[in-house]
Formats: sequence, C-alpha cells, structure tokens
Amino acid sequence: MKTALIGALLMLTVVACGAYHFPGGDHSGTGTVSGKVQVVGCGVVPAGTGICAPSRPASNLEIDFNGDGTVQSAVTDSAGEYSIKLPAATYKVTVKAPLIIVSGPEPLTVDSGANVVANYSVDSGIRAPVPQQ
Repeated sequence: MKTALIGALLMLTVVACGAYHFPGGDHSGTGTVSGKVQVVGCGVVPAGTGICAPSRPASNLEIDFNGDGTVQSAVTDSAGEYSIKLPAATYKVTVKAPLIIVSGPEPLTVDSGANVVANYSVDSGIRAPVPQQ
C-alpha cells in the first residue's frame, strides 16, 4: 500500500512539473515556414522595347519575421527557397531594402505544429530604360 501511494504521488509530481512553464518561455510550440521568393518587374530594359525579363529566383535574400517583439531571419538559397522554424505567432514579413514585397501572405500566421508555405514576389522598383546609342 505504501509503495502504491508513493508511486501515485510520484506520478502526480511528474505530471504537475511537466505542465509548468517558466515565465516568458514559449508555451505555444513552433511551426515551419518555407517557400520561394521571386524577383519580378521590368528592371532596366532597352527603351521602347516593352520587354520585361521573366521573374527570377531571389537568391541570398534575407527575409525577416517580426513577431512578439523579436525578429528572426531566413536567407534564400540559389533557387530562391527558404525554410525557418518559428514560434507560433503572427508575423510582419519584410525583406531588406531596396526590395519590397509585392505579393505573399502579410501578415503571416504560424500555428503550433503547422507547415506553412509562404511564397513571395519582390520588386526593386527600378523602371529606368537603357539609353539608346
């Protein structure tokens, strides 16, 4: 009887301690965000041609996820792809200037255990024609 009582108390202690979260700690779990970033826009083109280059991968681009007062970053690879594990929260997504995000989820919500695909298109805003010679 005494052994069963000690076992029950031990089990209750383990359960109670497992449910405790330290103040300021992450209680909500994490999710994974991944996707591809493409650069769009005409950029510099010969005057009068009206030809725009097709979109291309945004390689080596830093993407910032700002949520709950912290910023976490991912960097795209040569194919413009990225992946990052983030605490469950809602994030404001930005890229480093001079590029701006023209399409993609904003704000981005990450739920615990979720795998979120967030593809973005960015634009440099350059619209200057190439001088004619």
